[in-house]
Amino acid sequence: MSKFSKLKVELKKLLAQLGEIRTADAVLNYAEDDVTVGIAVYVESDGEFIPAADGEYVADDGRTYVVADGIITDIKTKEEVEEVEEVEEALEETPEVESTPDAIEEIRKEINELYNIVDQLVKKVAAVESAGVETNAQLQKVCEMSAIESAEVEIDKKEANLTTKDRNFNAMLEGIKEASRK
Repeated sequence: MSKFSKLKVELKKLLAQLGEIRTADAVLNYAEDDVTVGIAVYVESDGEFIPAADGEYVADDGRTYVVADGIITDIKTKEEVEEVEEVEEALEETPEVESTPDAIEEIRKEINELYNIVDQLVKKVAAVESAGVETNAQLQKVCEMSAIESAEVEIDKKEANLTTKDRNFNAMLEGIKEASRK
């Protein structure tokens, strides 16, 4: 047997002692005591062990092994994988914002409409403030006017201004009222 053949047989024996990780895509073989980031992993192809192809391998226990250049670069737990999938699904469901010229023009129109509404509101507020100033001025005038005297005071003033003739007439009326009561 040639040295090359002997080496090949020894290598196969050594590789037969490899640990393995069963995944849906392939069986990953390794020559270390523990599976950790940084170890080399191999797959069997036509009786030969070759470095595992780049990609993610989901093991039967739910862990995901990320392989690059035949080396494990990351090990994700089932929960971590589910969280990543949820985030990816949420991103897929997020509606994309339209950035076409039509969408931009539509937004400009809406902004202009809002500016018009604000302008109208400013004008109405100014009108209300102006009316309030006028009302305050009128109220001030009313407050400055002398208070209206009671009706009795007015009657007393009118009686004081009556002529003698008017007084005699009022006295005669009072006499008639008294006589009619008796």
